[in-house]
Amino acid sequence: MKHLQFILLLYSFTALGQNGSDSKFRYNAFSVSPLEIYTDEISFGTSISLDINFKWSKNIFTFSTSFLQEFAIWGPGDYYFQLNTMFGREHEIANWLFIDTHTGIGLFYRNDNNASQVDIGIPLQLKLRFKIGERFSIGLRVQANWNSIRSLYTYGLLLQWNKIK
Repeated sequence: MKHLQFILLLYSFTALGQNGSDSKFRYNAFSVSPLEIYTDEISFGTSISLDINFKWSKNIFTFSTSFLQEFAIWGPGDYYFQLNTMFGREHEIANWLFIDTHTGIGLFYRNDNNASQVDIGIPLQLKLRFKIGERFSIGLRVQANWNSIRSLYTYGLLLQWNKIK
């Protein structure tokens, strides 16, 4: 129940930030990483990630979720879910090349088919984006999630739809 209240609080914060067209807190971009690989010290698997971010002055606030599934030869593999709230910045290298850096806090869930575990994680995320058009960027997304259950590292393709300025 506490987790649901936390999630509702986060989403109400984003909805309130959209009231009024002259609000400084505004929608910035939506991105998906459909082809990711994750790894840790002992296993690897696939993942998909979605995030939406909002801009306030030069600051970017990102709400991100990821679903991860372990590759397993014998029996079913573990699966993971993470829900993160992050703060970051966009760094313009050239008018077509950007690096986004984020860090924050989130929920980390693991199910190993025998038991479930939930923990607080610390995500670090880096996006290397090539701006293809006015609205679209493609690039590489790298993320680490440090937690007490199992720290994971993901690498993958990034597709991002930007707000037209």
